[in-house]
Amino acid sequence: RQQLHCLDLQNKLQPLWETPLEGSVAVGAVEQGGNLIVARDDGVVLVLDPASGMVKQRLPLYERLLWGPRVWGDRLVVATVDGSLLSLPLQTPALANAGGR
Repeated sequence: RQQLHCLDLQNKLQPLWETPLEGSVAVGAVEQGGNLIVARDDGVVLVLDPASGMVKQRLPLYERLLWGPRVWGDRLVVATVDGSLLSLPLQTPALANAGGR
């Protein structure tokens, strides 16, 4: 059951939503521009609505990921399992057009 769970801290950790990770593991998440950006170990970055868990965008990077995402200035950075860093501009269409505020 690889799923991302969101729990309500104000209401005794009651579940708010869950989103399937499609057989992958989340290696990290960050809030950016009103979105929740989640990196999966299979190299897919998801842009989620933090209120509902709905996937707004999927961005395949075609590299297995070790950690990330991290926001560094106007870039989104993830690390691959071979030690490389991938740096994406936050204005990448898939990230910029995901309905962020």
